[in-house]
Amino acid sequence: MPVPRNTDFSSLPTDNLPTDNLPSSGDPCPLESLTTTLINDASVITLPTFTSANPPIFTWGEKDPQSFCELLQAIYKEVVHWRKNCFMIPLGNAGKSFVNELCRLYNAFADASALEGVALMATIVLPILVLQQPHNRSKTKEHISCLERRLKAWKDGDLESLVEEGRAIQHRLPKSRPHQSGPNVARNFANLMFSGKTHAALDLLSNNGKGRILQIDNIN
Repeated sequence: MPVPRNTDFSSLPTDNLPTDNLPSSGDPCPLESLTTTLINDASVITLPTFTSANPPIFTWGEKDPQSFCELLQAIYKEVVHWRKNCFMIPLGNAGKSFVNELCRLYNAFADASALEGVALMATIVLPILVLQQPHNRSKTKEHISCLERRLKAWKDGDLESLVEEGRAIQHRLPKSRPHQSGPNVARNFANLMFSGKTHAALDLLSNNGKGRILQIDNIN
């Protein structure tokens, strides 16, 4: 039954209300008791000891640690915005060499070696640089040749040539279709999802976002 408006609750009887679970005026506040317990328990507020990464004392090809780290960071900031254009890892020795290089970088981070500070960033940059598909009709044989040549340049520290080649390939990519406006994207995405075409719906979002990482100042 709804309570009428302007009801004076002070005039209602309170004899039958349960009072077993209500704290008395002299009892401490439950929140204050919890706060006191957390403060007194040193194990809760004590943070674990932070171990900083080992200093980058290594040589990568002919580059010293500082120049290589600066170059890798600059390349990372650029290539993460490239359009998706990587070929599948081929079978054979070239594919094994690529996987071994990735494993070496992951192990360098896990073992806290001198490469620890740049290993994870290198694992992101490596596939983007060495797996760029040269053109739309390229075959596996050409992929293997490109991968072997690029892996050698990567190990020699010649990242500049890899970036220049990647830029040229990205520039030759066909232009994407015109971007749809927000309402059109939402409507088409909903239609595809209701039709059970999940992959097509996700491709629509990826193509409309240029397939790249969204810039933080574009989140509106």
